[in-house]
Amino acid sequence: MKVSFFATSLVTVAIATVVVGVSCGPGDEASSGKPKTAPPIFQKSGDTTLGAKSIYSESLSPLKFFDNDPATFWHSGNPGGDYGWISVSFPKPFKASTYTIVRRSEIASQAPAHFILEGSTSTAFPDSGSKWEILDEVKEQKWEGLTHTYKIKKPKEYVHYRLTVLKTVSDFTHASVAEWNLK
Repeated sequence: MKVSFFATSLVTVAIATVVVGVSCGPGDEASSGKPKTAPPIFQKSGDTTLGAKSIYSESLSPLKFFDNDPATFWHSGNPGGDYGWISVSFPKPFKASTYTIVRRSEIASQAPAHFILEGSTSTAFPDSGSKWEILDEVKEQKWEGLTHTYKIKKPKEYVHYRLTVLKTVSDFTHASVAEWNLK
């Protein structure tokens, strides 16, 4: 069963908000020097929920890594060191034995080089206390081509899958993924 598909109807579950021209008080970014973290983004694609820890812009949303179009892509909103994660949540448990990542064609430096695939059987929403099991970890991925497929060594049924990017090829810029498929 291939679970990547093009969505005909989309419902935005959460949207990142950019606020311009707001004065900051004590503890805010301007006074503390620490950036505020936006909440994760979740969007529906049919009966599947797609998520991302961050996005660069609304047009580069989680829907882009799961739309069967390698010309579109998810692009992280946090550069250098905190690339974040993307997730897929199914309405019922799904057993994936392989996963495929397609990198963005025009910028190889943003491709994941070190990443972890995790699964969760939790019925909770993926960012609200789900317990994650590591299914695979890839370090120092070389991207000579656009597509790589990986085998999950001990597949079992999970409701949620998450791909966490720990390092990109360049390790100083945003992460991007054109497609992420689970089979």
